[in-house]
Amino acid sequence: EKNLYFDQVIFSKQTEYQKIVMTSSKRFKDHRLFIDGHIQFSSKDEYRYHEFLVHPAMSIKGKIDNILILGGGDGLPVREVIKYDEVKSIDVVDIDPTMTDIGKNLAVLTKINHNSMNDKRVNIINDDAFTYLNKKGKKYDRVIIDLPDPHNEALSKLYSKEFYNIVRKRMNNGSVLVTQSSSPFFVKRAFWSINKTLKHVFNNSTPYNISLPSFGIWGFNLVTLNNNIPKDWVFKVDTKSINSNSMKKSLIFEKDIVETKAPINTIFKP
Repeated sequence: EKNLYFDQVIFSKQTEYQKIVMTSSKRFKDHRLFIDGHIQFSSKDEYRYHEFLVHPAMSIKGKIDNILILGGGDGLPVREVIKYDEVKSIDVVDIDPTMTDIGKNLAVLTKINHNSMNDKRVNIINDDAFTYLNKKGKKYDRVIIDLPDPHNEALSKLYSKEFYNIVRKRMNNGSVLVTQSSSPFFVKRAFWSINKTLKHVFNNSTPYNISLPSFGIWGFNLVTLNNNIPKDWVFKVDTKSINSNSMKKSLIFEKDIVETKAPINTIFKP
């Protein structure tokens, strides 16, 4: 296994759901998390990804009392959400108890996530996102989706129109949803399929993209319920990367990654 990774393996476990590996490089002062061999973050640049995932959705006007995070068991999206004092509760739904456990207790990871998973407002729910949302329950003001890329049919259902329909039922009037959407450069058709699927369910979706040293070009999609996308983005919490100008820049898609024809993603035709 060591030959599969450039750096020293400091945590490795095959869970019921996935293989979780964390590596450490003393030379580059870098920690990386892998799921089933796919890199999830590098501690050198993860803040860029998580700031652009969380803060655009959180900055749109409206209530931000109750937050739902799907995935994100490493605690890094939670680290950004707890910067907002107005937030009253954060439900983190991650299917794998091992992931949320290391997010709470693995010293290397708690240092990176600022011990966010132990914040008193955080409620950890180890359940499949589809199953959890299909039950009756409270509604949310913000939904932040930080799930692995849809590289198989089991994950693809979490990017389907059926899934987004049940998410919508758990969103308050004026709520905002954001989802990581993979790379509009490397998997262009998949990215725009997510965008088109969201538009089908919510009648709107704002795509944006950033550059990440560890991943290349990466994309997100943001949708609103009865809320307008701001012209001037204002971020009232401390950030390292995102600001009004960088957010406006992220809304621009160069010629080689502009929207392309893509199908709506469904459970029956993923």
